Amino acid sequence: MHHRITWSNLSDGSAVRLDLEAFIRGEPLKQLNALSNLVRELKFVSTVERIQEGDHSVANRMVVYRNVSGPYVSCALRAPEIKTLLTQPAQYSKFLQKFDEVACPDDLAKRFGFYRHPLWQDACDSKSGKRQKQKLSSVFMYALDVDTQFQNMSNAKKGREKRRRKQTQAEVHWREHFQRRKVFSRSTCKET
Repeated sequence: MHHRITWSNLSDGSAVRLDLEAFIRGEPLKQLNALSNLVRELKFVSTVERIQEGDHSVANRMVVYRNVSGPYVSCALRAPEIKTLLTQPAQYSKFLQKFDEVACPDDLAKRFGFYRHPLWQDACDSKSGKRQKQKLSSVFMYALDVDTQFQNMSNAKKGREKRRRKQTQAEVHWREHFQRRKVFSRSTCKET
């Protein structure tokens, strides 16, 4: 299955395909205009594992608030850890101090180094408000976070497979139950 952009870029005779074939033969990327332009456009597209994307899709469909962002999902995944912090007074106060450190998006940009990014510079030049900068910093912190993009997802996969097995067992049980010959009796009423 291919995306329409993939078809247009990789079809016979397209400039990107010709450049890609030249790149495979050993030509430097700097000399291949169509390919280098495409690479620049795709540079900040985050790569997401199917395992993560599947769970995110379920979260988007199940949550009433439809705009489920990275920070929202991150907070939901870390809720058990946060609950344990709330039971220890020293850790709880440390946890609350972190909110002050990230309250100002400009301070966050300086702390994590994305204040030099062209989109951040544009936001500063156009005098964007705190809310717009918070949204932009959310993109930088979550969509471009290398640690979360390439983390080991084997535990998530095992959990999803376990849930799938349980669901399959339940479906088999209910299918067997409803495919039986229906006889009205006291025992079938109790069973149902």
